[in-house]
Amino acid sequence: MSAYRHISASDAIALHARPNVMLLDVRSPVEIAQTGAVRGAKRITAMEIAKAAQRGSPLFDRDFERAETIVVYCAIGARSALVADTLRGMGYSDVRTLNQFKDWQAAGGPVESF
Repeated sequence: MSAYRHISASDAIALHARPNVMLLDVRSPVEIAQTGAVRGAKRITAMEIAKAAQRGSPLFDRDFERAETIVVYCAIGARSALVADTLRGMGYSDVRTLNQFKDWQAAGGPVESF
């Protein structure tokens, strides 16, 4: 059993407006350019997450300090699961996965284009 929790798109939408919640898109820039992203989501590829989320790293992204809850999503769920496990291993306690961006879109979540 994973240490993170999978949530529905409607649950993710409800969390979206809350302070201290980070929605984290771990897809590639090409994928994001083609489909858009959750409005306001932090965009960090799965390959770069360890550097951006590692406290004390020169590349540490301070948004991780403020995030009490992190909701990770990707295209089909594989990368979001790996990133969620990585973040839990790094000490982030409230990590959840949405799995698929298309679920967010289908549920009417706000999207921005690039």
